[in-house]
Amino acid sequence: MKDVLGTIPPVASSHSSLSSSNNTNDGISVYTKTLSISAAKTSTPFVSIQNDQRSLTHRDKNYCFLGFFSLFDSPRFDVPDSILKIRQAHIRIAMITSDHPTTATAVARQVNIFSEEISKRNGIDTFQIEENDNNHSVFRLYRNETLLQEHMRGIITLFSFRSKATTTIEKQPSWCERWYSLCTAQFSEPKPIFYEEKEKEKIPYALVMTGSQIGYMDDFMWNWVLSHQELLFARTSPEQKLHIIMEFQRRGEIVAAIGDGTNDAPSLKYADVGIAMQSGTNVSKEASDMILLDNNFSSIISAIETGRLVADNLKKVVIYLLSAGSWSEFWPIIFNMWFGIPLSLSVFLATILCVLNDLIISLALALEKPETEIMSRPPSNRQNDHLLNMKLLVDAYLFIGNLECFTAFFCFCYYWLDNGISFYSFMFTYEYFANNLPTAYNSEEINQMIHVSQSVYYCSLCIFSIFNYFSKRTRYASIFQHNPFWGQNRNWFALVAIMVSISVVLIFTQVTWFNEIFSSAPVPAKYVMPTIGFGIGWLVIDELRKLCVRKFPHSIIAKIAW
Repeated sequence: MKDVLGTIPPVASSHSSLSSSNNTNDGISVYTKTLSISAAKTSTPFVSIQNDQRSLTHRDKNYCFLGFFSLFDSPRFDVPDSILKIRQAHIRIAMITSDHPTTATAVARQVNIFSEEISKRNGIDTFQIEENDNNHSVFRLYRNETLLQEHMRGIITLFSFRSKATTTIEKQPSWCERWYSLCTAQFSEPKPIFYEEKEKEKIPYALVMTGSQIGYMDDFMWNWVLSHQELLFARTSPEQKLHIIMEFQRRGEIVAAIGDGTNDAPSLKYADVGIAMQSGTNVSKEASDMILLDNNFSSIISAIETGRLVADNLKKVVIYLLSAGSWSEFWPIIFNMWFGIPLSLSVFLATILCVLNDLIISLALALEKPETEIMSRPPSNRQNDHLLNMKLLVDAYLFIGNLECFTAFFCFCYYWLDNGISFYSFMFTYEYFANNLPTAYNSEEINQMIHVSQSVYYCSLCIFSIFNYFSKRTRYASIFQHNPFWGQNRNWFALVAIMVSISVVLIFTQVTWFNEIFSSAPVPAKYVMPTIGFGIGWLVIDELRKLCVRKFPHSIIAKIAW
């Protein structure tokens, strides 16, 4: 720009100038700001030129236009893809910023917070607050600049809390329903079965609002605003950011806030999960629950996937141990106490099964890789989704647990039948088992046969647990899609765990020293061969179940799947 003498002075370090141009629906908006660092000169105030000829001419004296200098703070290259992956995981994203709405909208579209199919194809919702003739605040809701609805502050909210007179008699739940709801409340269904609450569908439009409008909001407006799929809050203060998070939480949302500045500290502290950047201020890092050490937004994707993987693997370990480590050891005691048959699993072998065989296989389950669709599931609800739920218990005890017990008892009885002793001959014999047998076996031979039968039961459980591992290592994916031995989902520890488990079985059943000390015995292979057939049959049944869950997600089998 020229000075009063008509010359163009050189650019000095004591001056800084910034101009910006924005294309809007009203035309071109030009903003110019010149600051003087030198104390001897007065700083030029902020100038806004809005397509007004007077604004263009009343300051044109002694100046000549040279050009524009623009600054562009581009987002990180990985942010747009990370936003898409987060949205694919059924996680809603809201942008809260102190930037101008026009600038914030452009950034939101650039990083995919505003998607093409919603913000451009459907449109953007806005609203304005005006006063009517009675000096009452009126919300005018616009959709694509078309008036959608008018709402007077407080009217709809007031009516929603009034009780309506009705003559309908509500049906009270029976004592059976109350008892069932009380039991299931501790697992996966905390609400009674007679109470149904459908998830509210989100409005398939984007919404832009400013922080100055927050102070006028009532419950009706908050419900309308927070029901949109894509949200942008611009020109917000730290108090307003905190208010927005509180309104989300009031409606049952689990909120994770991301920030790096001191002004973000209240929001990071109050959110369910506060995420700060390593490059951020110390105040924000102290207020947060998690810090991104690499300052990489995509690390949040890895954290979400890891959290879901840990929850999945914990469920796999639990369902495996419940069926193999408790249910299969519980029934031998029940049969011994109630039906008087010899104890089918000795205390020592039961201990070895728990502390060695089951432990090794469960460690392999804990190290499983994530399934391909793990980031396509909706997030779990901490009010309803528990690690131990009714679906998991039914699958562990009613299906796999009973099948595993039946297989082991089948091999146990097969050994006795092969030696001329039927199952009915030792029913209700208790301690008189050796005296009531119709065969000519002496007491030492009977004791040895008991040791062999107990070892048969133990070996059958260990072999079936290997098949159980292959069925429980995935919840929905097929074993051919999630192969443990090759491919990206391979788990080398699984092969090691299987080999170690088989070695433990051979050591405690085939080594003579252990047989003499711990009352075990060598097991002929033919008595445990039926376990392989039952195990393969169980794998086929479970593969069909997973196929049904994938192909028919709304079927009864899918609803009871753990």
